[in-house]
Amino acid sequence: MLKQISVFSEGFEFYQDITSIVNEHLMQSVEKDGMVSICAKGSTTALVTMRFEQGVVKDLLFFLEKLYPSGTKDNHFELTGDPNGMAHIKNILLGNSQSLAYINRKLILPEKHRLVFFDFDLRTSQRDIYLNY
Repeated sequence: MLKQISVFSEGFEFYQDITSIVNEHLMQSVEKDGMVSICAKGSTTALVTMRFEQGVVKDLLFFLEKLYPSGTKDNHFELTGDPNGMAHIKNILLGNSQSLAYINRKLILPEKHRLVFFDFDLRTSQRDIYLNY
């Protein structure tokens, strides 16, 4: 079953825990146990499973900023005039899809871990995320 969810993103380093949204959709699953594939549409988004607390989120964002600083005049900017090259690189590094197991129609994640959506683009946008289970 393919389902779509939408998230309103404020852009640049926006993040949202989507674990409960995915679990709500899994309640509709014919299969009690199985695998779910989750994909965020867009080349500036990411989906990660992580320990979800502010310290880890800030550390991840700090690391990504050090790795590829915002405002870098990169080849993407030179070709397109679009200053969001770093957002595309962060997407490549983190990925925008996950395949996760579920039991009793609930994601199997370690304690305190969540499925988190990130958007690194420079503008607000409605973002689509697709679930297949």
